[in-house]
Amino acid sequence: MKNKSKVIVVALIVLLLALAIGYAAFNQVLNISGSADAEGKFSVVFTNGTVTSPDHGDAKVSTDDPTKLNVSVKLTYPGDGCTVTAYIKNGGTVPAKLDGFKLYNKGTTTSFSNSEIEVLIPDNVSQEVLQPDESTSFSFTVKWKTSSIVEKANADFDIELLYSQSTTEFNG
Repeated sequence: MKNKSKVIVVALIVLLLALAIGYAAFNQVLNISGSADAEGKFSVVFTNGTVTSPDHGDAKVSTDDPTKLNVSVKLTYPGDGCTVTAYIKNGGTVPAKLDGFKLYNKGTTTSFSNSEIEVLIPDNVSQEVLQPDESTSFSFTVKWKTSSIVEKANADFDIELLYSQSTTEFNG
């Protein structure tokens, strides 16, 4: 009887160990911990604007709102015009690509329209990429149409630059 009890106790211990090993084999947990931080600032702004041909017409440029360049032009005869140079800076931490421009009537979101005045922005400035802390400039022409028969031509408009993030996506 004593031998049977010992055998039963040993068998129970072996069975318990087998159950523990089996449970451990089928119940493995892998813990992975970590953290990721992402931070970026997108800020492309006008820093200044100048009239580069002041002997033709009268233009005033302001950057009160750094996201828009305000231009007020007073021209003196049909065919008169001036060239305005805008200075832009990427003050953010993300490279930015110039996608285009929007012209608005001053202080509105209505598209600029003036049958007597042309605003000519060169095509070659689009798609330029500004790296963080990099600056650039571009020039455009404001001109009174030579075919005009009115005696006076003025224009007040805002230029807004359309920039987008210029980065490549990580693909692991």
